[in-house]
Amino acid sequence: RRDAHDGKPKVGGEQHEDQSVDAVEAILQEVARETGVPLGWLQRKNPRQPQLVQAKALAAFRLRQRTTLTLREIGHQLGGISPQAVTHWLQLSPPT
Repeated sequence: RRDAHDGKPKVGGEQHEDQSVDAVEAILQEVARETGVPLGWLQRKNPRQPQLVQAKALAAFRLRQRTTLTLREIGHQLGGISPQAVTHWLQLSPPT
């Protein structure tokens, strides 16, 4: 199967078998440390605060670079963000 939003091969359920939960968690913890945004805030829906949006965009960028997660799966990891929002963040210049 392929993800309808990005064409990447999809394996199994919500998360690829070769993608450990630990790898995703490590990336999210790294972003939380660097941005000062609590890890729990990255993983749930929140009001649109600029610092939080920037942190989630950075997390999306790194998850896309370092994992094989689909856009849908990345959005799920970031609190249910839509694949379209993930795509928007990825089209911006890479976060610093």
